[in-house]
Amino acid sequence: MDALSVTTSGTVTPPARLKVQLLFDAETAVHLEESPLSEDRRSERQTDGRVLFRATVANTQRLRWWLLGFGDRVEVLGPPVLREEIARTLSNAVQRYHAEDGRLQLLSGLRQGALARHAGQGAVEGGEQLIEQGLQAAFEGTQQIRRPGPER
Repeated sequence: MDALSVTTSGTVTPPARLKVQLLFDAETAVHLEESPLSEDRRSERQTDGRVLFRATVANTQRLRWWLLGFGDRVEVLGPPVLREEIARTLSNAVQRYHAEDGRLQLLSGLRQGALARHAGQGAVEGGEQLIEQGLQAAFEGTQQIRRPGPER
């Protein structure tokens, strides 16, 4: 339902338009050259091989999904509000992955420590050390993803 908006009075209107500036890596840009982004699309090869696309497109959720689907092969240069939104979404995804890595390290350390403890009394010290390492890794993982900013 991104293509059209319907007001409470039943009026159907097209979505707002955005003038976007998108910087694609060279490999991805080749494929985009074959598909029209918009009627006013312009492309300009940069000195580093990337391609800058400028176009006026519908300001829709579908646009955001499309951009996010390119991952690190595209950089949204403008408009600033879209750039910030995409950057925030990608940052949240990175935080989620780092948090998961910390939890996995913690569980691995706890599991290894429990196995070492179970193996015998002589391994208790080693088991406690593995647990400590897992806890430390988890703590460091959470510290890396904490950033100052507004609380959610």
